Amino acid sequence: MSLLYTELLIVSLALLQATLAFRLGRIGSSAIPSSTSTETQQLQRSTQLQTRLWGSLLETIEGDPSFSVFSQLLAGVPDLKTLMGDEDVGGSGGANIMTVLAPNNAAFAKLNKDQLFKLGKKDNLPILRKLVRFHVHEDVLRLDDFVTMSQVKEGTLSTLALVPVSIKPAEGGKSFRINEAKIIRELPLCSNGVVYEVDTLVNPVLIYRYLV
Repeated sequence: MSLLYTELLIVSLALLQATLAFRLGRIGSSAIPSSTSTETQQLQRSTQLQTRLWGSLLETIEGDPSFSVFSQLLAGVPDLKTLMGDEDVGGSGGANIMTVLAPNNAAFAKLNKDQLFKLGKKDNLPILRKLVRFHVHEDVLRLDDFVTMSQVKEGTLSTLALVPVSIKPAEGGKSFRINEAKIIRELPLCSNGVVYEVDTLVNPVLIYRYLV
């Protein structure tokens, strides 16, 4: 690899990083209301997104063994999987910026084996697609955004399922719950958004009520 090519590659990556930082807007922000608990401030500091670029949302999810079940289920939602892969699907010349609330394997372990098996059946694909979309928000959310939304009465978050979900502080004020799913980890910044690990499916009612 020539020196000139290497230098051009470094410059290109720097420009891409700066562009993403501008689009995400709040990298390094500490704008948490003064009424926020000390624990929440510590959580934000301890999980502060790094300004260096990582892989796409899809690469991050598929590369983490905690999300192996979720990764397999994404195969049933190819359009969304493509978006998570940082593809310029809309032809806009930019990435599709999203926040993914990724259920870990423990979240799926709360289902019985029959429910998990049915979730992968062809007849239940509409339910699977709806379920996955409940875990995706079309924008990047930082922890201070969750703080702000949770302080609003009946705070809600829009999802790609076209149905809003509730946001509220978790017990002890150290994290947040999206419906009943608790955020337990914020992963490093992806090239097209951010992934939060959650311990429960955001809307398991879809499984309990509609699986065939």
